[in-house]
Amino acid sequence: MWDPTLGQFQPGYPAQMNDLQFINAPVILDVTGDGMAEVLQSSAMYDLQGYGAAGLPADGFPKLTGGWSVASAGAGDLDGDGTLELALSTREGNLFLWSTAGATCQSVEWPKNGHDLHNSGNYATDADRPGPIFDVTIERVGDEIVVRFTGSGDDGTCGSAAGYRITAGDVVVDAPAGATEVRLPAATLPAGTVVSVQGIDDVGNIGFAGTAVLGAATTPSAPVVRVVPVVPAGPAATPPRRTLPATGGDPAGALPLLLLGLAVAGRSAIRRVTSAQRASPCSPRGVVATPRNGS
Repeated sequence: MWDPTLGQFQPGYPAQMNDLQFINAPVILDVTGDGMAEVLQSSAMYDLQGYGAAGLPADGFPKLTGGWSVASAGAGDLDGDGTLELALSTREGNLFLWSTAGATCQSVEWPKNGHDLHNSGNYATDADRPGPIFDVTIERVGDEIVVRFTGSGDDGTCGSAAGYRITAGDVVVDAPAGATEVRLPAATLPAGTVVSVQGIDDVGNIGFAGTAVLGAATTPSAPVVRVVPVVPAGPAATPPRRTLPATGGDPAGALPLLLLGLAVAGRSAIRRVTSAQRASPCSPRGVVATPRNGS
């Protein structure tokens, strides 16, 4: 670890790894819960190393994988318990997941390869989007549309958003931090308008939207909208069925075949009758009887 204020490595660094590090990079964040960042690095030695102060192994490390690692470890709160989990895959396709004591909401030093979701490689870049907006509802109150929602964090679920953006058709309204309600003019919003609410952080990252659909006008103050349902598409139009002529289900198509069949059968019958007439009834078939003289 490098100390930019002193222009030198911190004591104990660079730390020695046990093998090659394939196309991956260190991840730097607190996974022990002591408030100090650890350096996490995987290699071809079937493990994930964690280095703490003075370059010494962090508590609970190394993590054994039994296979080469060809990616950086990922960190996030997967179960919503307020602490981070670590995930790492191996070349053989095995995925490992470990619980840690590191807080979900912390000042992360270097959370992924490339530093951030923009892959800027810049320590100062904030690319964490605000979390999603929940509980979006719409209510008609007189000549206004009241949009209510539950706010989000600044970085995912951590902190508080710096503001909110409400979009309803062509109408865009920004609300300040802490807002939970916005009023829009009903006259400009027809029924069926999709209303979305997004958090905005202090550097302009826009979060995941919560949406609702404006219903038709009803009795004032009566809620007319719920969270947007997923409406399955209607059944596709069934094309008219046409049965193959051979099944007899299509009279128009069967008639020509029927006439053709009768013609072929009739011709065959005529040939058999003609052959029979040429042969003598008392002689073997195909031998013609010759009358005797005087008889």
